[in-house]
Amino acid sequence: MDPAAISAHLAQFAPAEQRQRVRPTEAKGYVRNPHKGITTYQRFNGEASEPMLGHWCDAGPFTRPPWSGTLDNPGYTDTTVAYLRWEWKKFEPVQGQRDWALLDEYLRTAQQRGQTVQFRFNTYDEGFHDWWYWGTGAGKAPNGEPDINDPRWFRHFGDLIREFGERYDGHPLLDTVDVVYGGMWGENGGNATRETQERFIDLYQDAFRTTPLMVMEGDEALAYAATRKLGWRADCFGDLRSGGHPGRVPDHLVWNHQMDRYPFMLFKSGCQDNWRHSPVTFETCWHVGKWFEQGWDLEFLCEQMLQYHTTYFMPKSNAFPEEWIPRLTRLNDRLGYRYVPRQLMLPLRASAGDNLSIDAWIDNVGCAPIYRPYTLVLRFSQEGRSENVPFRADPRTWLPGMNGVRECLRLPRWLRPGIARVDIGMVDAAGTPRVRFAIDEVDAEGWHPLTGIMVEG
Repeated sequence: MDPAAISAHLAQFAPAEQRQRVRPTEAKGYVRNPHKGITTYQRFNGEASEPMLGHWCDAGPFTRPPWSGTLDNPGYTDTTVAYLRWEWKKFEPVQGQRDWALLDEYLRTAQQRGQTVQFRFNTYDEGFHDWWYWGTGAGKAPNGEPDINDPRWFRHFGDLIREFGERYDGHPLLDTVDVVYGGMWGENGGNATRETQERFIDLYQDAFRTTPLMVMEGDEALAYAATRKLGWRADCFGDLRSGGHPGRVPDHLVWNHQMDRYPFMLFKSGCQDNWRHSPVTFETCWHVGKWFEQGWDLEFLCEQMLQYHTTYFMPKSNAFPEEWIPRLTRLNDRLGYRYVPRQLMLPLRASAGDNLSIDAWIDNVGCAPIYRPYTLVLRFSQEGRSENVPFRADPRTWLPGMNGVRECLRLPRWLRPGIARVDIGMVDAAGTPRVRFAIDEVDAEGWHPLTGIMVEG
């Protein structure tokens, strides 16, 4: 909004009017924002997906294909998050020799591709037999897997996690960290007792005091996570399988994750309100192509994901059915936060240094809040100079639905008589807009033009 347009806007009000209303235009399409939405898996933006019904790539991204320079994902949705997981053994092939340069490289790649990273250190996969860990004298469980309750396991895997936290806790490109401690691929905790699970949760919390943690689903671990207000994640979302027990159970009433596992897991653990403080993420069962092949109800699954207040959805690395991409894009819009400023009220005129009474109505039409500490500011600009004036309001408290902000902000003292432009934004610690509101009014830097104020002498 240029000075002439602002002047014309202000001239519409009668001379006696003291306040003005601003009603931005809600954006209807996808808004590219950080820390939310559908993720890539073991790859980054601009890299080809696997075939829709092929096997997904589970290997950690140890080598990267050449990048063409595009951020497009054919057969996929837009995304700002990459989900990566690497097996401990491959990351630390020799005891004590960990390749942190590898993680540094992929954080840089994520930044290049417009993404942040959700990360997990897998404990082990099928190749765990040939491994330096057994040279420590560690014990095995009856099924031949590592005994997660062995003190050696806690010491050695714990050393990895502690060093991980020392190096990367609070890193701006590290979105979340999975709390894993045992089981094939880090799933389900292996043979870990409740005491061992709780010790590892405590260890992760000590190592990561800033970066959000995601506890793997499991009744005992989640019950403890509920007391710590931690985030949680679950694998096999979308499973609506039928059949499998002919003559015993009707085909449409067999056990599946969607109907039997998730709701009762939350009720039992007491974790159903943790989303108010920490994020929720789901990983698909198989891949979305399997849902399509089986004829599962996409609309039901998308709405269920929103009811769990999900922030991230990791659907493996396979292309989506073409006819489903529009619906999955709408899901992508509503996962996590989606903030729409419906109306702001502020003075028409004021003197430099005055306190301005500001009223704002922020509508969160997503299904969860943001969990990162961004600052809501008004930017006042005049004659090539600008200043960000912060609100005290914390966007992390803006739950789905209506959120009100009523504060007094000081008009910068350096402003001269005349028109001052007013923009709004959610900025990082450097004062740079990082989170976009879901409104059409936005400039190339991410600021949202609002209006102007007549600065009086």
